[in-house]
Amino acid sequence: MADRKSTANTVAKETVASGKVTGLAIYGVFVALEGTNVRGLLPVHQMSGDTEAAKQARLKSLKVGDSVEVLVTKVEEVTEGKKSRLRVTLSERALAGKRAREAREAREALEERVLSGLTLGTQVVASVSEVREGLGAFVTIGDGIAAGLRALVHVAELCEGSREQRDAALKALKAGESLDAEVIKVGRNDRGHLEIGLSAKAVTQREKAAEMAEVVDRLKAGAPTLSVVRSSAEGLVLKVSDGVFAILPDANLNGTRRESILKTKRVKVRIVGVDGKGRLVAAKA
Repeated sequence: MADRKSTANTVAKETVASGKVTGLAIYGVFVALEGTNVRGLLPVHQMSGDTEAAKQARLKSLKVGDSVEVLVTKVEEVTEGKKSRLRVTLSERALAGKRAREAREAREALEERVLSGLTLGTQVVASVSEVREGLGAFVTIGDGIAAGLRALVHVAELCEGSREQRDAALKALKAGESLDAEVIKVGRNDRGHLEIGLSAKAVTQREKAAEMAEVVDRLKAGAPTLSVVRSSAEGLVLKVSDGVFAILPDANLNGTRRESILKTKRVKVRIVGVDGKGRLVAAKA
């Protein structure tokens, strides 16, 4: 043991320390702490393990020279005759608890930053971690303020299309697959746990809307002649290009009868905007 002067400034309560086992006893092991002249006791009841049997197994597994990491939980001055020394108690259990608290506090601080800083509509890149049939895909956010947090892409937010198409898209997802998604929900559930909802469909819709806006800007400058695909209750459906269609409502026929346009199957129009369904809206030129 080192005397009081040599150890008082090198060992403090709540210090995380590494050391090597120097002695064995039925009640614990003695540990020489690295970088000091201090030797402390790691009692068996302070060893790692959830049960008494696990702690006893831990004690039996330790040998002289083994490395351990501990928390200094008690530093006492003990007088024996004319000499005084420090009695140092060490703990693996307390170290595990300290780290668990620190991890919990760090996570709570991160969640508070996410709640206050992650806005709806933010686009993120996420990696699929689990696919749950009928529910959706659990993902890990890979960038931004919420990096490393778990989120859910509900099956209804995975893609556009029928329920069967969405279920098929969910089934096709693989763990580790990357998804571009948009934040549509940030909050705590009834248990107080942070919940983040993402939508891959929203990203697709946003991209389509941007593409459609470009088409509208391009076509507004002219008066193209388009082919009639079919007649619907909302008006005539016109083909603009592959996969792009426009609706020509009766109100925009400017006095021309729908039947006369159906006979020629072609009509000269002006693109005047986009409706609530994301379709181009035309008016007869």
